Amino acid sequence: MRDGTSHRRNAPRRARRNRKHGIFVALVFTVVTGLVGAGLVTYLDKSANPLTCVGKPDATNTGAIGQRQISNVRSLVNPNSRLTDARLKRALTVSGDGSIIRNVSVEGEIIVTGQRVTLDRVTATGVIASGTSQLTVKHSNLSGGGTAVSITSDGQAAREASGIKLVENYIHGPASNKLVSYSGTQLRGTKGVTISCSNYALGGRGIAAIYMEDGNGTSDIVVTNNWLTGGKFAIVTEARGVVLKKNIFAPAGQSSICRTTGQPIIQNRNRMLDGTPIRPCSVPTQGPSEGGSPTPQETLPTPAAQATSSTPTPSNPQTANNGTEAAVVNGWGPVIARDEFKYRGAPKRSKWKVYDARGHARKGFRRPTAWKVNGSVARVTGNSSGITGGMAAKFGRQKYGRWEVRMRTNHRDPDYHPVLLLWPDSKNWPCDGEVDYGEGGDDTSRVQFYLHYGCKNKQVRASKSIDTTQWHNFAVDWQPEEITGYIDGIEWFRTTKAKHQPRGSMHQTIQLDWFPDGPTLKKSWMEIDWVRVYDRHGAESTPGSSSVTTPQHEPKPRQVG
Repeated sequence: MRDGTSHRRNAPRRARRNRKHGIFVALVFTVVTGLVGAGLVTYLDKSANPLTCVGKPDATNTGAIGQRQISNVRSLVNPNSRLTDARLKRALTVSGDGSIIRNVSVEGEIIVTGQRVTLDRVTATGVIASGTSQLTVKHSNLSGGGTAVSITSDGQAAREASGIKLVENYIHGPASNKLVSYSGTQLRGTKGVTISCSNYALGGRGIAAIYMEDGNGTSDIVVTNNWLTGGKFAIVTEARGVVLKKNIFAPAGQSSICRTTGQPIIQNRNRMLDGTPIRPCSVPTQGPSEGGSPTPQETLPTPAAQATSSTPTPSNPQTANNGTEAAVVNGWGPVIARDEFKYRGAPKRSKWKVYDARGHARKGFRRPTAWKVNGSVARVTGNSSGITGGMAAKFGRQKYGRWEVRMRTNHRDPDYHPVLLLWPDSKNWPCDGEVDYGEGGDDTSRVQFYLHYGCKNKQVRASKSIDTTQWHNFAVDWQPEEITGYIDGIEWFRTTKAKHQPRGSMHQTIQLDWFPDGPTLKKSWMEIDWVRVYDRHGAESTPGSSSVTTPQHEPKPRQVG
C-alpha cells in the first residue's frame, strides 16, 4: 500500500506522461482532421462512408491519372498482355488470359472475354464481360455510356462468369439523360461476385445501381460497404445467395430502394445517408422489368407465374394482342436473356453488335443509322438506295436452347428480306451451320425456314403462307436430338437428323437483307417487339402440327457481321 509521501513523489512523473499523451492525441487529431478536409479520409462521418473503406471514390481519386501516351492498341489477344499509362481513342477488347490494364483511359468500352483479367485505374464508358472468370475492376471511373459494368455468362458451363471483384470504383451517370434503361452494374449468369467500397451515382433515370438477374443461375453475390444512389431502385435482385452488408443508401425514385422476388437475402448494418438503419430488401416489391419504368401492364412475375407466362403484356397498343407464344404453349419456363426494347435511341451496345459494313452478298450497306428504338419496338429500315441494317445479339449465346422473337414488316419491297436467324459464335460458316427460322423472300406472302448444315452448305427448309404486316411470334427450339420451328406457337418445321445439327454455340441475329433484282426499290422496314432466350430444359413440347422437310442442295450464301 502506497503512503501519501510516495504518491506525492510520483505526481510530477504522471504529469509529464499526461502532457506527452495530450500532445500525441492533439497531433493525431490534427492529422486526421487535415486528411478529412482534403477528402482522403471521410469515415468519421457515419452518414458519408462505410467504416471499412479508405475513402469515397469520386472523380479525384479514381480513373487514369498523370502522363499517358496515345496508343493505337485496339485489342489484347496474347496471354499475360500488359497495357499501362496509355490513352486510347477507341474501344478496347481484351481476350488474352492474365492480361493487366493499368492507368489507361479509353474513349469507349472495354470488352473482356479473357480469364484472370485485371483493370486497375481505368477510365472508360463501361466494361462488358462475357464468360470470364477472375475478373478484377478496381479504382476505375466508369461513365458516359449505358450500363457501366455488364457481366454475363456466355451460356457454356466451361465459360461461366465467376470470381468477379469490383472494388473502389466510381460509377456514375450516362452521357445522355434520355437513357432510361441503364444500370450501374448488371449481372446475369454470374457466380461469386464481390462489389465493395464503390460509389454508384446514377441520377434518377436508370433501372438500378446494381441489377442482379436470375438468368443462367446468378448466385453468391456480396455487396458490401458501397454508396448506392440513383436509379428507380438502388438494388434489383432475382439472384440467390445475396449478401447486403454495411451499404449506404439514398432514397430511390420508387417507393422502395430494393426490388426483389422474395428470395432470402442476408442483410446486416445497412443504413440511409442520415445514418438511419434499414433493411432495404425486407419486402418483395414489383417494379420495372428490364428496359424501363413500371406500368400497370408491366410487372415482374413471381417465380410461380414464370412457369406459365413468359413475360408481361407490352404496353404499346399496337402490340397488345400478343398472339400465342411457343414458350407458353410448350412451358419453356423463365426467360434467361432478353431485350424488350423499352428504351429509346439506338439498340443497346451492351446487348447488340450493330453492323456497319457491306450488305448481304456485298450488295448495298448495313448501317447503324438504319436502326431506331422508340421506347416500345426496334425498327430497321431499308431505303431506296439499298442502305439497310442488321445486328447480332451479345446475349443468349449457347449450344442448344430456345429463342422466340415477335416481328412484323410493312408492305415491303420484294427485294428486302426480313431474316430472324441463329448464327454460329465461331463465325465458321457454312461448316458450323445456320438456322433461319423466320425469313421472307421475293414472295411477300410467305416465310421460309432454312436450316443450313455442312461445309457444302446443304439445306432443309419449310415454307408457310403468312401476312407479315401483322405481328407474329417466330420461335426455334434447338435440342440435341431435333430442331423445331414455331409460328404463333404452332409447329411448322422439324428435323431429327443428326447431320443437320449445328456444331457449336449460336446467337440471335436480326437482318433486313437487300437482294437487288429490279430497277426500283421501295422503302421497307421490319419491327421487333421483343427478343427472348430460354434454356433448352423445360416441359415436353406439345406441337400443334408438323410439316415435312425436303432436302435442298442449292447454296444460299449469307453474310453476317
